[in-house]
Amino acid sequence: MKTSDFVILGKRAMENDFYVTGKEWYFEALKSRETDADLKSDEDVEYLYKYASNMMDSSLKCYILNQNNPFHTLQPIKIEELHLNPFVAIYHDFLTDKEIEAIKNSATSKLENPINTKLKASHLYVRQVTMIDENLSTIKILNQRIEAATRLSLQRKTVKVITFGPGGYYSPSHDCLDEQISTQRCNQLATFILNLNEVEVGGEKVFPKLELSIKPKKKSGLLWYNQDFNGKINLDADHGDCPVVIGEKWASYHSLT
Repeated sequence: MKTSDFVILGKRAMENDFYVTGKEWYFEALKSRETDADLKSDEDVEYLYKYASNMMDSSLKCYILNQNNPFHTLQPIKIEELHLNPFVAIYHDFLTDKEIEAIKNSATSKLENPINTKLKASHLYVRQVTMIDENLSTIKILNQRIEAATRLSLQRKTVKVITFGPGGYYSPSHDCLDEQISTQRCNQLATFILNLNEVEVGGEKVFPKLELSIKPKKKSGLLWYNQDFNGKINLDADHGDCPVVIGEKWASYHSLT
């Protein structure tokens, strides 16, 4: 692709409020400039240069989780911090293939008509939403692991499984409701999601105000705090899901307090 192609894609993404995706296309434009004389003007690229340059915080860490938990001993969880305030981190290798299969099978069996079970709104297009309770042994074990790994308590023991089909997306929003934000009273301290499959193209989890874009990786978990450490709701925790271009996206959502 030519530099001008990357710039056009970046412009289109920015115009449709996909700022993180736009940033990535502009970054590709910057990388191609040395070998591509096709771009007549550098104005667009230079103007958004800051979006292509995520500043690395030396205080961010990567470490192995070890809390005397048998699962962690047999299969250590690697934690990668992405942001500190609000706190955002990836929990690598959190699930096994067998657990993912059990969750997806249970979710699929609860759908009367997966093709027609769609939820549409102005800010989202979700193919299907399913609730799984703790009667499934895998969920009970998983709930215990989430609480041990995050050192937080689950608001509910049921698990919400969401599937995005091609074109499925979720516009940026906050996990605390508007009325909770206005009163600064929100019980959902943090959110933890588990990626149940690899998405071929698209489906990134994005935090526009933090300029973070996280590609879903099967077996991994993603934790973010909706509040500051002083209990104040952090509006920078707005998050969304980029459109799935090819394939589908499976994820489970867990509310923590």
